[in-house]
Amino acid sequence: MKRRTALINIAIGTGTLGLMPFCTTNPYQAFSLLPFSKKQFERIIQLSKIIVPPQEDSFATPEDRTTFLLTMLQDLQTDEEMLTFAEGVRALERLSIDFENPTETLTLISSLIEEEGIQGAALRTIKQFSLRHFMTAQAYMESIQGYEFIPGRYEGCVAIN
Repeated sequence: MKRRTALINIAIGTGTLGLMPFCTTNPYQAFSLLPFSKKQFERIIQLSKIIVPPQEDSFATPEDRTTFLLTMLQDLQTDEEMLTFAEGVRALERLSIDFENPTETLTLISSLIEEEGIQGAALRTIKQFSLRHFMTAQAYMESIQGYEFIPGRYEGCVAIN
């Protein structure tokens, strides 16, 4: 009798594991406090990649830009700023932006960033966090900024004139 129960449990476990690949998870589930749909999340990431093209090869960071950008939006924005940003994203969603033509898209985004409306405010926020992600990469800080992560290095036996 115990053998039969063991075989049934193994069959149930195997069947459950067989169904696991069909379960889909929302990659934006960790950012549930942000009032965006999956399409709006993807639009924010597309705009970020147009504003600051990704350079993972030469300036690698511990987390990808999507995670950084959405974490900054969720953690640093006040409720009022988040509502304004969400309105701006909805307004940007209504625009027909052709992401297949990067030159035209960059020209459109550059002109919108200069505007004072909610679209410009949303794009400036995306630009600000995208640049912050790029400028906090260790390779950027060491090679371009000349930053030392341990300041005040001790150099013994230095000749005094």
